Amino acid sequence: MTILPDPEQDGEAFVIANEDEVYEAMGFKEVGEIADEVAREEAAIPGISAELAEDMSEAGVHVDDNEATEPIMDWDRDNPDMAVDTIYPSMVDFRLAVRQHAIVEEFELGTEKSDKTRYMGYCKASGCP
Repeated sequence: MTILPDPEQDGEAFVIANEDEVYEAMGFKEVGEIADEVAREEAAIPGISAELAEDMSEAGVHVDDNEATEPIMDWDRDNPDMAVDTIYPSMVDFRLAVRQHAIVEEFELGTEKSDKTRYMGYCKASGCP
C-alpha cells in the first residue's frame, strides 16, 4: 500500500487503496464468508434412544443431599464455630477459621507444633480459658 501526498489537498496524504479492497484482494473475504456460513449452520443434536435412556436410568445412583451422616463443609467465615468435632474442608480453611475466631473473640492467638496435617493454637494471655 502506498500513501502519496496530494498537492491539491495542501500536502495531506491520501490512500490509494482502502482497507476493505486490500482485504478482498488478498482472498480473506471468501474465508470470512465461509466461516460465517459454518457458524450459521446449526449442529444437529442427536436424540437419545429409548434403550440408551433406559440404560442411563438404571445406572443412576440415588444421592440424598440431606444425609445426616454426611459432614457439612460449609462454615460461617465471619464467626466460625470452634466446637469439638466441627469439620472444615481443608487445613487452610481451618487455619483461617481459627484466626477469624481469635479476631471475633478478641484474643491474641499463638501457635505451637503446627505442620501441614495438624494445627495447635492457644490464647497468649495469662489465665485465658
